[in-house]
Amino acid sequence: MCMLGVFLPWGERNLIPIRADSYVMLGIQLLLGQVMFVGICITGLFHILYRVKNQKHLLTFAAISEIVITISPLIWIVYPGALVPYRPDYSYKALYGAYLSFVGGTLLLSGTSLSLVSKIA
Repeated sequence: MCMLGVFLPWGERNLIPIRADSYVMLGIQLLLGQVMFVGICITGLFHILYRVKNQKHLLTFAAISEIVITISPLIWIVYPGALVPYRPDYSYKALYGAYLSFVGGTLLLSGTSLSLVSKIA
């Protein structure tokens, strides 16, 4: 779900005075989306290594990278236009790709957290 969300529209850029010029930005086009994509790849690697080696610290590293996956779209949702070059004549609006990425990251993080808790107990 996270990987799909990165390739869906995360935001819409509008001209403030006229609102006639609209441009939809995909998550992978934004710096936060690229950070999230790298986090998804790293998380996948740690999950594969965990399945092979069955060491708890690999699952911990996966959880840390999943925090990055969850926080990246949340930053865009809370502050659309974050880490985009500032232009006073544009406004930004968060779209469904950012929300889908956030939900997917939250599900990944909660699943890994439950696995960590069951390993500890």
